[in-house]
Formats: sequence, structure tokens, C-alpha cells
Amino acid sequence: MIVAQIFQRILNGPSPIGLAIAAAVGVALLLVAGWILAAGRPRPLCGALAAVGLAIVLAVLALIDAQTVQFRVGESVTVTRPKYAEGKRSLARAGLIVLPCVAVLVTLAVWADSKRRIRARIPGQLKEGRKRFLNKEYEAALAEYNRTIQIAPYRGDAYYGRGCVYHALGQTALARADFDHALRCDPRLFPAYLERAKLSTETGDLDGALADFGQLLVNRGNDPELYLNRGICLLKKGQVSDALADFHRVLKLTNHSDYADPAKNYLRQYEAAAPPAEPAAAEVNGAPATTAMPEPKTEDYVL
Repeated sequence: MIVAQIFQRILNGPSPIGLAIAAAVGVALLLVAGWILAAGRPRPLCGALAAVGLAIVLAVLALIDAQTVQFRVGESVTVTRPKYAEGKRSLARAGLIVLPCVAVLVTLAVWADSKRRIRARIPGQLKEGRKRFLNKEYEAALAEYNRTIQIAPYRGDAYYGRGCVYHALGQTALARADFDHALRCDPRLFPAYLERAKLSTETGDLDGALADFGQLLVNRGNDPELYLNRGICLLKKGQVSDALADFHRVLKLTNHSDYADPAKNYLRQYEAAAPPAEPAAAEVNGAPATTAMPEPKTEDYVL
């Protein structure tokens, strides 16, 4: 009984003026939080101010609904009734329901906007990672790709870029894992097939490399880099004639030094070591056999 009386005194302690001041403070905190959010300032501070402001306003509304007054109607009769009119208490109860719902909706909107802003940075992070990789700033490139993967773990191009960095660092197991994951995220990420094929060639998985090259041939049949690297793989597998055919194909497709020069070097090296061609016709009794003249084509006589 004593505890209930103490609780009731605490509940009824704040005066109407005190409640009005507390409500004003709560509303002010909510307004400041909204201003911070609109200005793009640190969002943890915005969330803390909004939470405190909302808690103060809800507490004021709860007190308006719960406060009572007591008065005597006789020597032995004490009557307890609500301190505020029923209209005010109804508004307070409505506020206790509506304000949390509004807070949830605002929180969801802020969360969605935050996610949108973060995802909008992904193309720039990927571009920066590629730039760092080309400049051989591998640790910085890894940091950019890691940030992107943390934000968007479904982006195959992020895993592909990180795999290229791992490949350059000689961490072949991590590179292969990233290339595999990139292709699971995006099976049409053809550069990942090529890089995985090059890695497989280096590590001796020649059949796996040829499988990836075959996949690329379906979609990138005129890529000189594809034929150059497949030729290298075929050389390691011992299929020299097929490899030389790929190097000749490189020279037909491009004269770019990055692809043409290695192809020419391989051709000079292996064609110079090739055995001389067999005579066109065998000799009969020491005399060369006669060869029949080819029949003239009909179109040779068309004027």
C-alpha cells in the first residue's frame, strides 16, 4: 500500500507547467535531430537526440493520461478522478499510439535512404580500386574492394577485382576463390573466366583452363588476349600445332604490341624448331615423280 502511494505521488508530481516545459524540450530535440539529418551530419548523434526527444514526449503524454487528483466529499470519503479532461486524455492516448508508429516509419525511411547513399558510392569505389590496382598500390586496392564487398556482397565485379589483386600478390588460392565467387554472382562476367583460366594455366590445371577458354570462345571469339593465353596453355599441354594456330589467330586479330609481340616470339621460337616439311612427291627410281597439272577453274576464264 505504501509503495503504491509513493508511486502515485511520483506520478502526480509534475505540474502542468512542468509537463509543458518537458514536452517543449522533447519537441525541440526532435526538431534538432531532423535538422542534423537534413544537413547530412553524423547520424548516430541524430538518432540519439531523436530517441531522447521521443521518449520525453511519450512520457509527458503518458503522465497526462495517468495523473489523478483526490478530493474529499465527506469526512470519510475521498474521491479520485483524472486530473485532465477526457478530451485531453484521449489525445494523449492517441499520441502514445501514433508517435511510435511515425518514429518507426521515419527510421525505416532514413535506413532506406542511408542504404541508397551507400550503394551509390559503389561505382566510385570499384573505379578507385581498379586505379589503385593499375598503379600497383595493392593494399589500397584491397581496401576499396573489401569495402565494396561489405556493402554489396552480391557484386561479382567486386570479387573479380579483389581476385586480380590477390593474383598479382601471388595469393593464388584466395584469387581462385574470388574468381569462383564472382562467377557464382554473375555467370556472364567474362573477364573472370579469362583471369581464372590464366591462373589455372599458371598452377598447372590445364584442363580447367581450357574449359574456361572454351566458355569464352562462345561469347568472345574475336578476343586476341583469349587466343594468346589459350595458345600458352596448349603449349604447356604439348599441343604445339594447335598453340601455333592460336598465335597466328592473334596476329590476324590485332597488331597491338601487348598481344602481337608475345605471339610473334612464340611463333619464332617454335616454328624455327619445327622439322622441315616432307617433299611434295616421292622420287621414283631417282627421278622426281611427275605431278598432274591442276584442272583450270571455270571462273579463271570468265571475263
